[in-house]
Amino acid sequence: MSLIDRPIRVDADSQNRPVAFVWRGIRRVVAEVLEEWREIGPWWEQDPPEERFVYRVQTQDGGVYEIDYRIPARQWFLYRIYD
Repeated sequence: MSLIDRPIRVDADSQNRPVAFVWRGIRRVVAEVLEEWREIGPWWEQDPPEERFVYRVQTQDGGVYEIDYRIPARQWFLYRIYD
């Protein structure tokens, strides 16, 4: 497992769920959302606390990635790659 935590470009559906993303210049199409959840950061670290919508996805090429949409930043991040 590799921790990345870098901004990425994501194509999302009408419910803001990822359908594809670009990592290292390659567009990766999401075959399946394996898991999704919501996280809220500690209130003492940021006002308002950071809210994240997290998705563990499997791409068509078989890779498994954890990507998240962060509020209030309004930005997608590739957080982790599962090896």
